[in-house]
Amino acid sequence: MKKLLIAALVLVLLSCDLLEEVDLGSVAWHAASVIRLESALLGEKTDISVNIAWRWLLEEPSGDGIVVERSIGSASAYVAIDTVAPIETLMTYLDRDTLLQPNTTVYYRLGFFEDGSIDYFKTVEVGLPAQQHFYAPQQDTIGDDTLTVIFAQLAGFNDCEVAIFKAFVTEPESLMNLVNPLFVDTLAYPDTVLALNLPDSVYPDTSIYTIRLLSLNEVEVSQGSLTRWSTTVSAGFRAFFKNP
Repeated sequence: MKKLLIAALVLVLLSCDLLEEVDLGSVAWHAASVIRLESALLGEKTDISVNIAWRWLLEEPSGDGIVVERSIGSASAYVAIDTVAPIETLMTYLDRDTLLQPNTTVYYRLGFFEDGSIDYFKTVEVGLPAQQHFYAPQQDTIGDDTLTVIFAQLAGFNDCEVAIFKAFVTEPESLMNLVNPLFVDTLAYPDTVLALNLPDSVYPDTSIYTIRLLSLNEVEVSQGSLTRWSTTVSAGFRAFFKNP
């Protein structure tokens, strides 16, 4: 009787629709960022990226590759956007499509592809945050030694780091990699106003400075003994010229 039940179960599994997810013993995590450049000096630009990573926990499967499908706004309208190959122990996919928008949810479905068939093994839900916005300063030129920074609270975050750099770069990646700030502080929401003195000894006149607003959340993703972190970032940049 047990053999008949096992045989029947095998037939059911073999006849399952390929849209059903199968357990290939894997864990997935992601990093998502919304970067906003907002000034005449930097230009007006929004850069959005999602980086998904996954790793096999049991053994690395063989096959032709991993199909990546995406659905924006709901989990019901998946479209194939890429295939990642070859299959390796640790795999990643970077999405920087201009279709991605701030303050939306994006779903990624990963499928094991072999001999023309797809077995979906993982769905990753990514919440893209809203973008940072400067209510002050509104101008790119600061005419005295006082800087007031005003911004808005972002849903899903608890605080915002405000930093000022003596630097002028216009690429989002370079802006995110700025180091050695002249000033840095973290404001806990709902505090969204910062008044800062700009002494000439620290902030010389006739120089360009960049303000960075940075909110970050990390969520632990664990399966078995493997622990990773999914990270969500919203960053805003504005540059200003300090006039004598």
